[in-house]
Amino acid sequence: MNRKQIKLSIITPNLNGGRYIEETIKSVINQNYNNIEYIIIDGGSTDNSHKIIKKYSKYIKHFKIRKDKNMYEAISYGFKLATGDIFTWINSDDFYYKNFLSLILKKIKDNNYNFINCISSSKKNNKITTYPIAFYFPQKYIAKGKCHKSDYGFIPQESVFFTKKLYLKCGGVPVKYNLAGDYYLWKKMAIYQKLKPINLKCAVFRKSKGQLSGDMLGYYKEIKKEYFYKRNLFRFLLSLFYFIFYTYKS
Repeated sequence: MNRKQIKLSIITPNLNGGRYIEETIKSVINQNYNNIEYIIIDGGSTDNSHKIIKKYSKYIKHFKIRKDKNMYEAISYGFKLATGDIFTWINSDDFYYKNFLSLILKKIKDNNYNFINCISSSKKNNKITTYPIAFYFPQKYIAKGKCHKSDYGFIPQESVFFTKKLYLKCGGVPVKYNLAGDYYLWKKMAIYQKLKPINLKCAVFRKSKGQLSGDMLGYYKEIKKEYFYKRNLFRFLLSLFYFIFYTYKS
């Protein structure tokens, strides 16, 4: 990447996300980074989503309303419109920490990274929980499909960034899945690149009743594995080892 400020394309897929989408939008447009291309793809919401989105239309590069089969079809369509150097997506119930995107993009640019993840945070019942370090995901674990809750642990989608070049090289996000499209996207990306952990907070994943990510049985059916709850202590210990001995050179 050259010396100019790199461009970040952010996609938000939405379907009846009016309860939280305003917080999501504001967390994007209020960042202290100027070169952000924000794209919202709506699957035909019937709640107040469109009214909220239109309030911020001058900050949104593309707002498209189109019927789709699932969120990954919306994300795929959004990335086809995107012109940024770096791609990411954030769902309409998640949000970014204030003024962290500029720090993350500086790390990406300075180190010429192609595929990165940040510290994982989640919010439940108005309480935000944040891990002390970014998780390290070995390339071979991702490629072999071991990065899920019943094995090594999930990759936090809302805190993952990747280059447009890598996205196109691996064929983009698969749209035939309703729940596990990111799992298969990471597998494809890991064929070509390591996922580099950056020890910065980025985004908050919101846990709430009825969200798609709560359908563990459906998710595990799509990845063709058996679901059982597992505490991922090994992931934390390996990440801590990586942090101590490699100091996340980022």
